[in-house]
Amino acid sequence: MTRCMDIAMTAFKLRIITPIGEFFSGNIESIKLKNTTGYFEILANHMELITTAIAHEAAIRINGEAKKVELLDSVVEVSKEQVTILTNKAQWVGI
Repeated sequence: MTRCMDIAMTAFKLRIITPIGEFFSGNIESIKLKNTTGYFEILANHMELITTAIAHEAAIRINGEAKKVELLDSVVEVSKEQVTILTNKAQWVGI
């Protein structure tokens, strides 16, 4: 298995926080978000950054299963330990 595949399969912690509390906290394999310039994907060992995301349906891979969550405009922080998304609203799509 190549190094790229090892990184893609590694889980990392995601926290989604809304004004009413923590919407989600758990380990995921990836998350695909959208900002004003297009889509971007975060995998384990991603470089640290702070960015924004516009309202959209984010794609999350949890235990190999694809899930979607609707987010309003958000602030996204990627650190060595976790990804934190601060948003005014989050809800699962299709659940």
